[in-house]
Amino acid sequence: MRWIVVAGLAMLAAPVSAQESRVVQGCMAAIDAYAGGPPDQVHRVEDFQALTPPRARIAFNIGSRRSYATCEFVNKESPLELTEVCFEAACYSATDSAKRFEELKYLLEQAGF
Repeated sequence: MRWIVVAGLAMLAAPVSAQESRVVQGCMAAIDAYAGGPPDQVHRVEDFQALTPPRARIAFNIGSRRSYATCEFVNKESPLELTEVCFEAACYSATDSAKRFEELKYLLEQAGF
């Protein structure tokens, strides 16, 4: 009987822990837009949606190359309003005049983030 209760609690907890925050979803969308497709494998997701400003850091593979991205937003819910995104050491932000940042922000807004 104890086994059934433990198994039932584990099943209830699974969807909550598997659910990604909107901040993580937005960062994954930024990776997708920047790389021209989704990563082949995600190694680590660090979700800092409770911090100010809300942000996420994701380690991933595209092909055989391991990389990471850090995304920072104004809000933790839609509209997220991307303020900075870094891929490895290359950072793009709203304070820069970088066209690539404007393009990424536009693609995220079009996707509902």
